[in-house]
Amino acid sequence: MAINCGQITTGYTRSCEAYLASGIKSFRVANYDQSTTWNTNALGIITGSSLTAETFYIVEQRTGVAEFSEEFAFNAQFGSKSVLPSITITLLGQNQANRNFANDLLAGVYTVAVELESGEFILLDKLEASASAANPGVAADDPNIIQITLSGRGREYHSEIDETYLDTITF
Repeated sequence: MAINCGQITTGYTRSCEAYLASGIKSFRVANYDQSTTWNTNALGIITGSSLTAETFYIVEQRTGVAEFSEEFAFNAQFGSKSVLPSITITLLGQNQANRNFANDLLAGVYTVAVELESGEFILLDKLEASASAANPGVAADDPNIIQITLSGRGREYHSEIDETYLDTITF
C-alpha cells in the first residue's frame, strides 16, 4: 500500500515561520506530584488539573539554545509502547545563578509546560535530569555554557495545554 503524503501532513502548517531553530520559546518548571490529575477534553487537550497552589517557574530561552524531542519505542513481541520525551536546556555563561539553577534541576522530578515557537503549549510530566555538561569556554572555540537534559518515559505523546487554562496557573 502506498503512503498518501496528503493524509500524513493534514493539519500541519507548512510554513517555515512556525518551526524556528530551537522550537522552544520558553518553558515552565514545577515540582512533579504523582497525585496530580489532569483534566482533558475529547481531543486530549488539557483543560484543568487538581493543582491548587503549585508554582511553575518560567525559564526564557534564546532561539536556538533549547531543543525538544519525543522518541517512540514499540516492542512487537510484547505489544508494548513507550514515548521518551527529552528537553535539552542550554544556560549561557557559567555564572553563580546558572550553576544554582542547574544544581536545583539535578535534584528533582518535574512537570514541565513547554512553549513552542509556534505558540503552542505542551505538557511533559515526570521528567528527571538525565545528563548535565558544562564547558568553561577557555579555548577560543569553546562555548561558555551549562547544558542539562530533562527526560522521562510515558505511554502517550505529549498533551497540548488549553490557553485559557494555562492563564490560571501561577507563574
